[in-house]
Amino acid sequence: MAKPVWTTPAGTLGTIQERTTQSINLSATNATSISLISGALPGGLRLEGNNIVGTPFEVSDTRIYEFVIRATNGEGSIDRTFTLTVEGEDPPFWLTPEGTLPIGPQGEYFILNRSPVDYQLSASDVDITAGETLEYYVDDLFGQLPPGLSINKDGRITGIVDAELTVDYDAASNTYDRQQYDVFPYDYGGGQSGGIAPRYLSRFYEFFVTVSDGVTRERRRFRIFVVNEQQFRADTLSISTDTETFISSATYLRAPIWTTTGNLGIKRAGNYVTIPLEVYDPNKFSGEIVYSLIPNEDSTASILPPGMELDSTNGVLFGKVPYQPAVTQTYTFTVQVKRTDVYNTNEIVFNQRQFILKIQGEVDSTITFTSPTILGTLSPNQTSTLQVVAETLLTNADVRYSFVAGTLPPGLILASGGELIGKINQFETSAGAGDGLLTIDLDQYGLNSFSLDGGTTTIDRTFNFTVQARDYYQQSAVEKQFTISVTADTITQYSNIFLQPLLPKTKRQYYYDFITDNNIFPDSLLYRGNDPAFGTQNEIKMLLQHGIETLSIEKYVPALVRNFHRKTFRFGDIKIATASDVNNNLIYEIIYVELLDEFENLKGSVGLNVDATNAGKTITADQNKYKTSTNIITIDQLIEKFLYPNSVTNMQERLKDIVPSDGSTLISINEDFIPLWMSSTQETTGTALGYTKAVPIAYAKPGSGAQILENIVDSGFDFKNIEFEVDRITIDSVEGEAGDKYIVFPKRKVI
Repeated sequence: MAKPVWTTPAGTLGTIQERTTQSINLSATNATSISLISGALPGGLRLEGNNIVGTPFEVSDTRIYEFVIRATNGEGSIDRTFTLTVEGEDPPFWLTPEGTLPIGPQGEYFILNRSPVDYQLSASDVDITAGETLEYYVDDLFGQLPPGLSINKDGRITGIVDAELTVDYDAASNTYDRQQYDVFPYDYGGGQSGGIAPRYLSRFYEFFVTVSDGVTRERRRFRIFVVNEQQFRADTLSISTDTETFISSATYLRAPIWTTTGNLGIKRAGNYVTIPLEVYDPNKFSGEIVYSLIPNEDSTASILPPGMELDSTNGVLFGKVPYQPAVTQTYTFTVQVKRTDVYNTNEIVFNQRQFILKIQGEVDSTITFTSPTILGTLSPNQTSTLQVVAETLLTNADVRYSFVAGTLPPGLILASGGELIGKINQFETSAGAGDGLLTIDLDQYGLNSFSLDGGTTTIDRTFNFTVQARDYYQQSAVEKQFTISVTADTITQYSNIFLQPLLPKTKRQYYYDFITDNNIFPDSLLYRGNDPAFGTQNEIKMLLQHGIETLSIEKYVPALVRNFHRKTFRFGDIKIATASDVNNNLIYEIIYVELLDEFENLKGSVGLNVDATNAGKTITADQNKYKTSTNIITIDQLIEKFLYPNSVTNMQERLKDIVPSDGSTLISINEDFIPLWMSSTQETTGTALGYTKAVPIAYAKPGSGAQILENIVDSGFDFKNIEFEVDRITIDSVEGEAGDKYIVFPKRKVI
């Protein structure tokens, strides 16, 4: 048997109509089967044997589908490309009948002037099932809607009719050929000598509305008949007894329409309150309107708040609401607006609406500061955990804080929640900025001198400032002065050094979706959620060295020559630790993920350098021995006959060996900069954790860490899907430059 041979020509298989059943034969000699290998058949069609069968779905426009069919037998296969065109763009069709619209409030085929309108035109289109939408519009050259009305793209006609239907008073009751040409309606005089001309007119407004599905469109003519209400008086000359437009119940009397909603909101007791109840009056010249209280719909009495009354002439609620002990009192009442016709006192129209008004009573919101006057002591560049706290007697009410006077340590700000956020700047961020404890003068003859506090000989050790605490209702506020002490015994500044992986975009998004999920990290459980140093941590990074002396960036570079090269950590378990103050008061809990270093174990770290003379021997972390075939060993290390393992401990040792300047002592390390949770005694073990290789995830309020940890487990997020590979260090502060700076590890050829 030979390979299949197509007998159906390549190219188009024809044009078919949507929603019509199809059966198209595909012929290939010697083919045992045919299959679709590329492209797509029109929706609704499928391949059965040698035939394309089915009913094509609705399409919004003519579409051409291209696909490849493979004919196969035991000797091989052959492919052929075909196209199939599906037609079926259908114009929209109108459902609203052509002609005069039943636009009246009861479906009448007329609308009184100055009446509100809300009418929906309706059309449909079978192409809507293909994802299209219909849009309605009126072309400028195709008629006019009554003044005051408009139509939106959904076909809804809304507004208040405001047509000019009166006739100029100069119009006389003359008959044909006695009126000024083209000034008044044709033969307006009334038909015979001495006839009376009507003072008001009714008018048809004709317009064409187009509905489009984006491809095709359909236009329809509509009319709206606008009538002046005066034509329904007994002396009208415009209505004949055989009319089919008006009905016997038609009247010129229309009740005012409420525009004020039923919910009047919340007002405070002990205040003057004024609330206008507003209506739209379409017959404002037909008589005065009067407002009055009537019983509610459920027959209960309408009761206004004490001290308030209703002005019957303009509908304004006003008065002074006296003291009210209850927190919130709800008052329900119904107001009726009524008009008596100025020409016939027996003709009365009215409308009514039920209102709800809540009065917030006098609230005892006494506020008391609970924070001590001396808030605490900080060192420059040390993350602040200080906070101002006040309490109010009002249940479930927030207290907001604001800075009033004084001076905060440079670099700190007061958040509205009372948190003092940031780090203290020991030096100015730039010359002349004035935002540091010390000001540097670089302009004195190039001597690089510095001055303390603009010329004094001491550094400010205390900062005094005043904070205002105010309750939610803005009714009570108290102020208090606080003090923050700063320890700056020398001009030495300290920094922190971190290891942070450069993640690909997909992994960054994976972590971002996790860390910003409020279901996992509810705001109510987070500690200082608005503080970038706490709350949730948007970056994955590990502290390498805390409290290291701040130098110019180039002075850190020599330390990276040995023991610093590209390294990958493994993620361990997610754990919880606590942080306490000097009085053992619990401040926060931290949820962190442990990092595992292959060159460290419980016994310690592999040595700073390892003799690689006997390269074939195995070297372990506790024996300072490992195989030189590992890719951690580099070419230059083999030449020197020593290996420099990149364990965390070894990196820290290299950093501590930095000499700040020629002939000086080793670099200074300030242990006060170790994170509080690492130096705090843990209740579970009775000891402090000490330095810990970890990535902080979130800081929680005391007692909330377990719930967040449970949420993380339930979320299914797995840190093992992220690779913690580092090739640089990040320093949060260096001399002469603001912001984080990084140094890339030396590039070496790895064997």
